[in-house]
Amino acid sequence: MLKIITQKKPANDPHGDFLYCENWVKSKFRYLSESQFSKLIRNKGFNPIPMNAFGASPCDILRNQTLFGSEGEKLIEGILYDDYYAQPDGSPRRSMAMIPGYWLTKGGDILDELLKGRSEYYQETILDAVQNRERILDAIEEEEPMNPLEVLFLGSGIQRDFHPSDGSSSLTPVAMDTEQGDVLIFFANTWHNR
Repeated sequence: MLKIITQKKPANDPHGDFLYCENWVKSKFRYLSESQFSKLIRNKGFNPIPMNAFGASPCDILRNQTLFGSEGEKLIEGILYDDYYAQPDGSPRRSMAMIPGYWLTKGGDILDELLKGRSEYYQETILDAVQNRERILDAIEEEEPMNPLEVLFLGSGIQRDFHPSDGSSSLTPVAMDTEQGDVLIFFANTWHNR
């Protein structure tokens, strides 16, 4: 499994607050500006793999034992927040404060384990760093870096005790560094007071 490095100081967005998750979760991430995010994706030392290649939903990805071990389940619990909007039946809704986006990897045993038993076509597709990078940059340029399921898991981006008239939310890229030298990019709900 990937060994996550605790940051010297928790992720902090200069233009807003990551209010949606527990402090121990924030300590695993660092804030990325748009230029830092773009530079990481363009870095040819990494193969930027969309993390949805390793799970059908954000929860499935975090529960992937090869990637996160038992830490993934703890991470899910730490990033769930009470959403401002309720379920259609009126019951409370819980959404995810952040979701996994991209795994910037240099390769290695963990990737080999994840690809074991997969078709040759699947392996070639995942290992094609040039094509992966182009697809990601195209999605970013079109301002559609996520699929509808990922958007659904993120919820409204407004905590239950907030009100839309008090501010707005946006998505911010944050990075999780690993002892293996890989970088995981997540997209985090961020609150901006009016």
